[in-house]
Amino acid sequence: MSWPGSEWYELTAKDLLMQFSKVLESDRIILLDGAIGTELDKRGLMGRAGNNLDAPQAVLDIQREYAACGCDALTTNTLTMNRINIETVFDLREAISALRACKENFSLPVIVSIAFSTEEKGGRTIMGDSAEQCAKSLTDAGADVVGANCGDLDPARMAVVVSLLKSATTLPVLVQPNAGRPKLVGDKTVFEMAPGPFAAGIAECIGAGARLVGGCCGTSPEHIRAVAGMLEQK
Repeated sequence: MSWPGSEWYELTAKDLLMQFSKVLESDRIILLDGAIGTELDKRGLMGRAGNNLDAPQAVLDIQREYAACGCDALTTNTLTMNRINIETVFDLREAISALRACKENFSLPVIVSIAFSTEEKGGRTIMGDSAEQCAKSLTDAGADVVGANCGDLDPARMAVVVSLLKSATTLPVLVQPNAGRPKLVGDKTVFEMAPGPFAAGIAECIGAGARLVGGCCGTSPEHIRAVAGMLEQK
């Protein structure tokens, strides 16, 4: 992550840990960036993380657009860098395994986010894990932040999951919903939610207890700019 006003490339792991901890201890909302994968798709670049090597300027341009929106942190373009899976996690066991691996090898804070397919029945992943199970298990396993991203829920429905996570942990809660539910149009997956309604949904997530907010699939700099504008009015 790159925090505005800091020489992030000179920070040691200890410095970053201290800085991140201070941010989390504050009461303010942390604004993250939006999707990179679908933004690369718009440019005809389907390689995801491979574009870091094959089309680095395109990746940099997207990051700069998000930075110009006023977000507090940028996430790296690592989608598909794992040989087995794209990054989206919908299995609690897999999430715990990844968390433990991070904790065993690094001292940096770890954010763990899960994709939910429904907000009903306690919020469930496609594997049947409930939001409460996810929050409690990840907290016990040492996560520093827990949250929800991607999945099949629009931002307003994601607010229900946020409230469920919040009720089961004292950790900060992250939310990065898609720009609405995905739809298959021909051979393409599209996300139709406009920036205004997306920002309104994020406001509901904040009301439910989210501290770190941003966007996943289908979101663009325009969506993040709308969220930034909403936060300025709070």
